[in-house]
Amino acid sequence: MNTPIKNGQHDLKRLKRSELQSHIKEVQREKELAPRDNAWLKLKFNLLVIFELPIGIFYYVLYIFSKKKPMRTYTKPHQGIFPVLDNRCSIGLLSDWASYSSKSISTGNKLKEHDCDFTIHLGDIYYVGSRKDVLLNFGPQGAWPWGKKGSFAIPGNHEYFSNADGFFHELLPNMGIKHGANRLEQESGFFCLENNFWRIIGLDTGYHSVKDSIIKLTLGQDARLDEHILQWLKEKVKPFAPGDNRGIILLTHHQPKSAFESTYDRIVQQLIPIFGDKRSFLWFWGHEHRLAFYGVDSEKDTLKSFGRCIGHGGMPVDLGNAVELDAPHRDRANNQSLIFHDQRINPKHDELKKQANEVVGYNGYATIDLDQNQAIVRYYDDENPQPLVTETWQINTENGALKGAIQVHEPGMSFYEQAVAEDAVNIRIHHR
Repeated sequence: MNTPIKNGQHDLKRLKRSELQSHIKEVQREKELAPRDNAWLKLKFNLLVIFELPIGIFYYVLYIFSKKKPMRTYTKPHQGIFPVLDNRCSIGLLSDWASYSSKSISTGNKLKEHDCDFTIHLGDIYYVGSRKDVLLNFGPQGAWPWGKKGSFAIPGNHEYFSNADGFFHELLPNMGIKHGANRLEQESGFFCLENNFWRIIGLDTGYHSVKDSIIKLTLGQDARLDEHILQWLKEKVKPFAPGDNRGIILLTHHQPKSAFESTYDRIVQQLIPIFGDKRSFLWFWGHEHRLAFYGVDSEKDTLKSFGRCIGHGGMPVDLGNAVELDAPHRDRANNQSLIFHDQRINPKHDELKKQANEVVGYNGYATIDLDQNQAIVRYYDDENPQPLVTETWQINTENGALKGAIQVHEPGMSFYEQAVAEDAVNIRIHHR
């Protein structure tokens, strides 16, 4: 039975992207979960209460002086390319989900109802991606919705707040794909799941999102792709190689586009020589805790990627305060081609409004149903049975052309200026 910690939306909402704060929160959670049914455990609990802050700082200092391990690569013959023998399959996507909160559990259980063939986590296991964090969320008592045929994961920045110890030693040994009587194991934080019509490529952007040395810490980190991943893409995956006209669905934790926060442009620059500028593809990411849809502008976007931020899996969707909701930054929204986003206030969290005049939105997830050359993507929140948005994509395997159609079922979606839903699936062409 799932027993989440007593950190509601109010507490999680104040979690910043700080290693120090995350290590302190880790101690707070250990204190809250600590059993107290004998004298020693009561003493341990009281010590955690008294020394919560110094213990958290101590763990942080240990992390600061630890050495980041080399990028882990594949040793097995499959080299991180996993074949899906059936051209019809279902995939569930969650990002920023593993917070072990009541919302992450409800969202995980809601996705579990879809009984997907594969499920994929797009990163961030809170608070620091430790082995305990992994077990709480993905262990026997956790709410991770395991896929019938397999599950995969890519790391975010929080996994590397513990040098990805939990991610590599506790999570990945259980990730991979069932292959006959065996299982092909996911050995590293990147992978390619493919059939005759589609390729789903997950990339590790977390490795370079945290410190490379004691001096740099997180300052100036760009979440760039490691050279081992770039080499793997070029030599093993070969996206959009001549004659390979399969559709591509790219997964990362960090965002290449945002109308609300900073973007990680280095990732885009690294992928341009590999993906090229001719063919379009789908790109899902998290890191930013919201649901947002971005289009493609022929003049501004070298990579023709239709972007979807789905970082609303288990962390509070911060909408600002009840007096004035956070609005997209105009320059960023224009440059990044924001089309619409979910800014609906969730009335079930009135305690935030009462305590601090703050409001949060809805948590949710996405599903992808692949059927030959067609991919149907549905976006859900964790409280309503019907999808908020449905997209239908078709890949032409003769020339690699990707064509999309979209339906917005939820009337409460916030469209940016004069944008319409179709702008999220069509390339905007400028006529001179």
